[in-house]
Amino acid sequence: MGRRFICMNLFRKIRAKRERAATRIQKAWRRTRNKNDIVYVIRLFKNMHATRIQRFLRGYHVSQHLLLKIRKQKLSQHQSHFDQLRLKVQKEAVRLISTHVHGFLTRRAEEKNQRLDQKKGTKGKKSVPRKTANASR
Repeated sequence: MGRRFICMNLFRKIRAKRERAATRIQKAWRRTRNKNDIVYVIRLFKNMHATRIQRFLRGYHVSQHLLLKIRKQKLSQHQSHFDQLRLKVQKEAVRLISTHVHGFLTRRAEEKNQRLDQKKGTKGKKSVPRKTANASR
């Protein structure tokens, strides 16, 4: 019983030593693996953030490019309409300006005629209407 007890006790001690050694190795392995995993995960997240930003920027640039294309297409489709409107506005402006100029010239000619009539001394007499710029129309 003595020898068997000693062997069993020795076996238990050796077994406990091996278990402690194995758990130490496993802890060390897990720690380094966790550290490596953390570094890997950080790199992965950095790459994910970079790809997310790149994806956003690419989408933004594509949408801006498409909006520009659509705007140009709409402008080219309606260019004839805009040309017609521009010509209409130009014609109206020419008509309006010419009307004002002719009116101004007519008033100035009438004032000149009145001054001439006053200088001649024909205050009571009616003056003969003269041809003006507006009368030729």
